[in-house]
Amino acid sequence: MVFSVMPAMANHKTGHKNNNASSTDNASSTHAKKEEIDLVCMQNAIVKRDNAVIASINVYVGVVIKSIEARRDALKAAWTITDKEKRKEALRMAWENDKNTRKGAKKAFKKSRNGAWEVFRTDRKVCRGRDDENGDGDGKGSGQDEL
Repeated sequence: MVFSVMPAMANHKTGHKNNNASSTDNASSTHAKKEEIDLVCMQNAIVKRDNAVIASINVYVGVVIKSIEARRDALKAAWTITDKEKRKEALRMAWENDKNTRKGAKKAFKKSRNGAWEVFRTDRKVCRGRDDENGDGDGKGSGQDEL
């Protein structure tokens, strides 16, 4: 109760108008007009999104590890080749295959991660009870968990 009296007294002494009371009333009435958000639904949507992102990361890391192992083995094998030109080609192929595998893994990871975020945006709309979460008609939100 002391906190509710203090701002009014402080404004009285300084001569400034107290807008806090009216803005609080407006905020609470505005908040009451907003749609209800299903909190459990939002929690589930976040868990679903983040589990999908974690799974994408695990797949990506697994592919990168296998690629490094394959590169290591190919380079080791290349260094057993005594013919300089054949060895040079084997070394080049080992690095080229590694690069292509990693590039493909990164592309797949980004696609999977973006898919998880798209599903989350759709789920978030459902939790908010509306079709367009930011009201501009494009169906895209900020990508954050903010309300």
